[in-house]
Amino acid sequence: MKSYPDWFIKHQPRPSKRKAFSIWYYYRKDSKLVPAGLAGPVRFIFEDTVNL
Repeated sequence: MKSYPDWFIKHQPRPSKRKAFSIWYYYRKDSKLVPAGLAGPVRFIFEDTVNL
């Protein structure tokens, strides 16, 4: 696990407008892609839309 950003440790303002940050990398540039998509039979049901 990486460390906290310097600006956070030194109690400085955020360098960007982001509201949250994470110190854990879930994915990296060289991470393999995981399979994605819809599983099983898919049925689309269209309904009327109402503009409010």
